[in-house]
Amino acid sequence: MSQILKALEKHQFHMQDIWVSGANFAYRSIEPTLDALPQGARVLEVGCGGGILMAMLSERRPDLHFTGIEPFGDGFSGLAELTDFLRTRGMTIHKTGYENFNPDAPYDFIYLVNVFEHLPDWRHFLHTVQNWLAPMGTCIILCPNYDFPFEPHFNRPTFGGKAKMAKRFADRIAFVEEKYKMPGLWDSLNFVKLSAVKAEIPNTNLRLTIDPDITDRIIERLNWDQTFRDNMAFVGGIGKALKALGITRLLRTKRLEHMHPYMFLTLQRSNP
Repeated sequence: MSQILKALEKHQFHMQDIWVSGANFAYRSIEPTLDALPQGARVLEVGCGGGILMAMLSERRPDLHFTGIEPFGDGFSGLAELTDFLRTRGMTIHKTGYENFNPDAPYDFIYLVNVFEHLPDWRHFLHTVQNWLAPMGTCIILCPNYDFPFEPHFNRPTFGGKAKMAKRFADRIAFVEEKYKMPGLWDSLNFVKLSAVKAEIPNTNLRLTIDPDITDRIIERLNWDQTFRDNMAFVGGIGKALKALGITRLLRTKRLEHMHPYMFLTLQRSNP
């Protein structure tokens, strides 16, 4: 087990199992890109939360220069205590959103995990991040895809628009935000769709690659991640059935790729 995770077990913090579960999945997803970076590369995590994932990655590659930014806005203010703990272990985390962050040099690798769907203006972020990447740099985005009609934070179907859903699921929203001590979580969601991201990319200086296997990996996560399995039991059961029937293979086609329930996007400058 990671030394960081061992330290966190002793520290104890709110929603520990959920944050560690998410960090472990993201670690597996990001690890190949991280391992390919040259010594001394600059790495930025946008929306690093408490800093668990960044701490795990820096433990694997101590030769890289890691920076994290996190505004601790609606739904995430409770992570500040965890951030303070990880700062004592050498993590560089700035309390700011990307809008007010001014890098002093380009980054070789930028990543966002379950953050893109909370940005007030994700299109603005795409146009910003293209200027933060080094000529051969890479940005990875992991987040839900709202072309797929399901909201994973609240485990409810999406139809009828956000305002109507807020009324329809008012009790559920209040319950989740209270249970996890994340007030404002619903309001922070932008319901970004992969189809909309694909439509915006031609307006940027970025190349987009969509991981065709992400849905299968999400379903496989049910086999090794108890926390994820517990929280997504109903949807996970449907996912396993669809994979067993071979239906998830259809999502690897260009025609249906926008229906992945989760996005794994790789962005690179089109003119390095």
